Amino acid sequence: NLDEATKSVYTENIRLTEALNYHLKEEDNLKKERNKLLEENANLKQEKEVTEMIVQRKVGQHKHQKQTIKELMDRIKILEKSLSHVVKEFEAERKDIICRGEIENASAKAEILKLQRVIELKTIEMSKVKRLAKNILDERTELENFFLTSLDDVKAEIAANRSQYRKEAFAAFHQKVLAAHASREAYPKIRTFTQMEQSTNSVYNDIEAAEILYDVKRKVDIRDLTWEQKEKVLQYLFARMNMSTSKPFLPDVKERHSQTLSITQGEK
Repeated sequence: NLDEATKSVYTENIRLTEALNYHLKEEDNLKKERNKLLEENANLKQEKEVTEMIVQRKVGQHKHQKQTIKELMDRIKILEKSLSHVVKEFEAERKDIICRGEIENASAKAEILKLQRVIELKTIEMSKVKRLAKNILDERTELENFFLTSLDDVKAEIAANRSQYRKEAFAAFHQKVLAAHASREAYPKIRTFTQMEQSTNSVYNDIEAAEILYDVKRKVDIRDLTWEQKEKVLQYLFARMNMSTSKPFLPDVKERHSQTLSITQGEK
């Protein structure tokens, strides 16, 4: 009877051990699944924030473009009114000259013909001026639209690149932390992924570094510039085009230092 009881206890211990191992394995799998879901949730939250920022920026840009178009249309109307006023005054002057010429005696006919010829030439000249003014306005509007469209495209590229950079930086940092946790390498420096003034190793420091224009002693191909640098160049050109009398401020230029940016640690 004692042997049977011992055997029964032994069998029960084996069963309980197997059950415990099974539950421990299930618990480990659940923990992994939970961590994976938390990470996906964080990524989705970050993507949502970026998308909301882009939408807000687009709404602001649309309002600004709408205001710009309204201002341009107002300017065109003012110019058209000015031209119409000049033409009316000119026509009134022409009629007045003709009337006075008809009242004069026959000896003034030659002078009248001369004045009429001058008026005709001035009318032709005014027509040319009107056509030229219209062409200038059309060309300027097309150029402004081109710059606005280019700036919109560049801003969209900047937003997309920054979002991708933050994702890759976060993933790389997370991998290093996991590797350090597994004792394969040392823990990386603390790295922040939100905008904090007191942070000394933030992913936003890398993003700000992409905006800097460096002073170089050779010609630079625009294809070698970052999207942020291209945006500054376009803004400068757009400002210069719209400032006929005053000279626009040049973008800040800094000396290039030999430093490398890393996705995982910021500055090496």
